[in-house]
Amino acid sequence: MIKRLFLVIIITTCVLSSIFAQDGKNAKFGIKGGLNVSNIYGKNIDGNDAKSGFHLGIFIECPLSNKWYLQPEIMYSEQGLEGEGAKLELNYVTIPFMFKYYISRVFNIEFGPQFNYALNAKISNDEASLEIGDKMNQRDLTAGFNFGCGLHFSSHFAISARYNLGLTNIADESRLFGDGKFKNTVFQLSLAFKF
Repeated sequence: MIKRLFLVIIITTCVLSSIFAQDGKNAKFGIKGGLNVSNIYGKNIDGNDAKSGFHLGIFIECPLSNKWYLQPEIMYSEQGLEGEGAKLELNYVTIPFMFKYYISRVFNIEFGPQFNYALNAKISNDEASLEIGDKMNQRDLTAGFNFGCGLHFSSHFAISARYNLGLTNIADESRLFGDGKFKNTVFQLSLAFKF
């Protein structure tokens, strides 16, 4: 069921992209990537540090009106946390649907939902690494909400800052993480190139 839902989200993203791409003058394809600073919040999670990682993917910026745009993306994203000499690494394929409003020709604000498909989870330290997705009862599909802003240097290059607040638990109840009531939080700094 979860895998089918994720497949529907990917197909919807591709269909929307192809519809808007018919008008090649206005829709713009691009690639983006950059820094993630992630953490986990919730009950029984404290004293941990943020973990750095990266994100990389593709997008299409589709005009809805003169100032409003819809930007679906498909990204690979490294997330997790650090604490007590170990790292919890959570890797996802993320699909944000960002609504962008251009305040001026070079500056926009953005917001929208994001869906995350879990690829794996592991705990690592200087000596070893252990896959724990099953032990932590990790959920395959989670959701969050993004908001941020972007600055455009030219018709091709832009930078953006975005905050993702997790809205759903990343795991179900397990012996490893208790009741599982904890969520992702990620700050992203991205460089984008539009074709």
